[in-house]
Amino acid sequence: MPDSSIVRFRHVVGVALSHLEERREEINDLNVFPVADGDTGDNMALTMRHVLDELDSLEQRGNGDPRRPEIVIYEPLPNGKLQLVGADYLVFADAWHAKNQGSPQLMGQLMHLIEAPNRYGLPAFYTLHVWAWKESPTGTFVNWHKNISCDAFRGGVN
Repeated sequence: MPDSSIVRFRHVVGVALSHLEERREEINDLNVFPVADGDTGDNMALTMRHVLDELDSLEQRGNGDPRRPEIVIYEPLPNGKLQLVGADYLVFADAWHAKNQGSPQLMGQLMHLIEAPNRYGLPAFYTLHVWAWKESPTGTFVNWHKNISCDAFRGGVN
């Protein structure tokens, strides 16, 4: 059985997309962002369809595809730029346990269970950090990298 919060979120996005489709031309006529090219509604609809596709693919995740991390990790640098340092793989526990026993693995590494409630506001999930672009003195597959800091983060988009 899929995670109920994902099912609810997918329903909300689907309903919003239906309303958007009904008024797409009207929104295209608003012509607001990012340039006045008359496709604002089209872009919004494509984005929402992509969100639905990603939500639909969540159930199929956890099968060990290292080419598709759910999260990429950047370190903010003092010059305001971001440096790619790692990837994180995430599998919702309910979706995993509906079809599997035990903990998911990726590249021979057991994923870590993060129970709910948690600081992310997510249902229980498995995660695996991979520090692929900045060597970690405590290991490639640990949750925390002691040499990475967010001190240079300025808030918003760097």
